[in-house]
Amino acid sequence: MRQAKISQKAEERLDLALRLLPWATNYRAMRDAQDQLRALTGADCECDLMRPAWMMIGDYTDTLSELIGDEWCRLAWYAGENDLGANGLMVKINGKNRKCSNLHELAGVIIDSREEARG
Repeated sequence: MRQAKISQKAEERLDLALRLLPWATNYRAMRDAQDQLRALTGADCECDLMRPAWMMIGDYTDTLSELIGDEWCRLAWYAGENDLGANGLMVKINGKNRKCSNLHELAGVIIDSREEARG
């Protein structure tokens, strides 16, 4: 049986998606904890209890973006506006719309955005 070789770009995409998994898991857990707190107390993310935790998550996201070369801040967009991919929003790269609803697609968007920025 022949084994299919995956391209270097596909391998890079898979590697990045796997590296983003802990970030996404922690972000989702923080969001779920916030939802539980809101249900119990009505507190939002700006309350004294949650603000430091959200600031840390934001710093974590910004630092990770910098480390992976996410020049367009796609991580913050993916987590916030795109609700960790649940909204299935599109991103325009090289004049083409790209769906971004999971970490594998996000990794491809980040990699292709890097290439687009380099021209």
